[in-house]
Amino acid sequence: MKKLKKLLKILLVLLVLIGLGSWAYLRSFQPTYSGTIDLEDIKAPVAVYYDVDGVPHIEAGSQEDAYIALGYVHAQDRLWQMELMRRLAAGRLSELFGKKLLPTDVFFSGLGIEENAVKTI
Repeated sequence: MKKLKKLLKILLVLLVLIGLGSWAYLRSFQPTYSGTIDLEDIKAPVAVYYDVDGVPHIEAGSQEDAYIALGYVHAQDRLWQMELMRRLAAGRLSELFGKKLLPTDVFFSGLGIEENAVKTI
């Protein structure tokens, strides 16, 4: 009985660690829309505001600083989009967004996009 309790405690700790790790992993893909970020090569403060539609507005002291901020904003949004498209093709959107997307996942996994992509390599 003691061994069973010990085994259950170990399994519970492992499940909690896996859950926390999965949560941190998924959060790392989401773009940052608030806060302060230090970027190299920026000479003066740059402000980036997002309107209600999620469109970024950049205010910078120089054109060079504005381009660096634009590159960062574009990259973070593009990486998030690429992660979503990768999950869509594999039929794994419900992992992020819940049961509502199970029909979409079933449809896209049935298309075999991921399997065919592996064949072309």
